[in-house]
Amino acid sequence: MLEVVWCEDDPQQRLQYEKIVKNYLLMKDVSINFRGTYSNPNELRSAIAGLKIKYPLFFLDIEYSGFEEDGLDLGQSLRKQFPFAEIVFVTTHNELLLATMERSVEPLGFVIKDDGLDVIQKKVGELLTRGYEKYTNVLESGDELFRYKRGNSNKVIPLSDVFYLETISGEHKNILYTKSGMTTFAESISQVEKDNPDLYRCSNSFLVNMKNAILIDTVLRLLKFENGESVNISVRNLKSARILFGETHKERTHE
Repeated sequence: MLEVVWCEDDPQQRLQYEKIVKNYLLMKDVSINFRGTYSNPNELRSAIAGLKIKYPLFFLDIEYSGFEEDGLDLGQSLRKQFPFAEIVFVTTHNELLLATMERSVEPLGFVIKDDGLDVIQKKVGELLTRGYEKYTNVLESGDELFRYKRGNSNKVIPLSDVFYLETISGEHKNILYTKSGMTTFAESISQVEKDNPDLYRCSNSFLVNMKNAILIDTVLRLLKFENGESVNISVRNLKSARILFGETHKERTHE
């Protein structure tokens, strides 16, 4: 989940920004959690200390009254603490925008306080959308997702849901068997194998998720799955399939 955190020292502006974010979340069906607004760097750090936040989006004022640490310092510190963090700077000082580049903070964007509430609301919405898109892109690049292409769309599902993929010879079609059912798509099995290295090619026609196999029968050369189905193992792949199954599971080999 994308976690949104805002740090602003002006009480009135904090209320305005909080309302903008909450209104956005009411209108959008997105996996975003708004952690709240905080008045200074120390308060922010105390609020998130010990929390398991992996994908944060911070909106940071560049100056905090009574604090030597500014938003640029805070941004650099948060970047080290949260490698996947996105940062937006909120400021009235246009001349400070260049400094963010010089400090290598690499912000997602900027909100200019003098632009007026309507413009700010639109800008914050755009940045929330952009931050969420980057968050989903990070998820899609993870090792624990199964990736495939259906038509012009790139699809991803949890790898743990996949039993196996069967390619239909001569039809240029694949059938994907998952815990929620099955689906078909057209893509070469070699490309699917390349895009999903955690799957195992047990024959010319099958790519399998060995973690969801429940039994290997080395006599009949079959892999059996939780859904009650079985797939064939080629003679040349039988030894490697047996070794991989043994490494993945214990005491489930039938000979």
